[in-house]
Amino acid sequence: MISTIAVVGLGQMGTSYTRHASTIADKVICFDYDENQRATFKDRIQSFHNPFDGLNECNVNTETIRIVDDLDLVWKYDPDLTIITTHKDSHCFYSCLAMKNNSHVLTEKPLCMNLEEAKKIQAISSQLEKKVFIGFSLHATPAFIKLKEHLSVNKKGKIKLYQVYRIGAVPEDYMDSVSVRFDLLSHDTDFCLQLFKFPQHTRVNEVDARSCNKLWQYDGFEVEMIGRMPITHPNGFEYGYKLIYQDGNYLEFSSKQSNSLFMKNVRNNIIDIIPLEITSPCKMILEKSVNSIIKDSYECYLNHELSILKGVNCMAMLSHDHKSGIDD
Repeated sequence: MISTIAVVGLGQMGTSYTRHASTIADKVICFDYDENQRATFKDRIQSFHNPFDGLNECNVNTETIRIVDDLDLVWKYDPDLTIITTHKDSHCFYSCLAMKNNSHVLTEKPLCMNLEEAKKIQAISSQLEKKVFIGFSLHATPAFIKLKEHLSVNKKGKIKLYQVYRIGAVPEDYMDSVSVRFDLLSHDTDFCLQLFKFPQHTRVNEVDARSCNKLWQYDGFEVEMIGRMPITHPNGFEYGYKLIYQDGNYLEFSSKQSNSLFMKNVRNNIIDIIPLEITSPCKMILEKSVNSIIKDSYECYLNHELSILKGVNCMAMLSHDHKSGIDD
């Protein structure tokens, strides 16, 4: 049983995780250096909508939530799990600090800033046998869960192309710290590495920080990732994919129609509709992490889809796949 969960960073994702954590743990200890974030947190928890979390309706136990104004106070509560939802440039610092204070870690994606930081986190995790989970939400998003199920039944050898696109609006004053290749497409980089393994060859067309296409080549098929970061977008974000088979039939998903997958033939006629359950990726990611903390040995945890090992593999790919010519 998880007694105490800490949340460091009380923005959008921190609020979502706190809401779900409040019904799992006896105490949820919340901290942010920003005084306004702390002062408005209780109100935001009560009436909150996160467009990146599919299901915002959930029970919230405010009695378990405690807000502290000093980071050192967090560790006095001896958290079993620390959730880090700060900017990526502080992920390494907080992850290492939490582990040194005897806590497991769940950190938002990407894991950190670079491969060197990722290996530092991995080394401390291994030394202390503290589990670090990376919040790659595609492993808890219905359309991508169903895609994995679909491919487990239908042989991957029949695939011609898996094409995924992701659009996320980012205002001009925030672009100095993010890029499509490293931030927006980190979800798909991790997911495709776990689904299809390492590619035989890569091509990356990074026009600028707001636009990037990645092509991974395998024996007999290709994976294409398309990412864009416009200044504005009607919904804030949009994503979708096509899984195209050699015979021309394809499986299609769009966040504009997020309750179904569509199987279509070469003439674009619908031949099957696959319903999708509406769930909360944040809740499922948190539950996956908590279950592993309770049940898995450290060695078993390393095979977990959210483990530090998967995070380091993803970071290595994010760091190097723009250098065309990676061989398996």
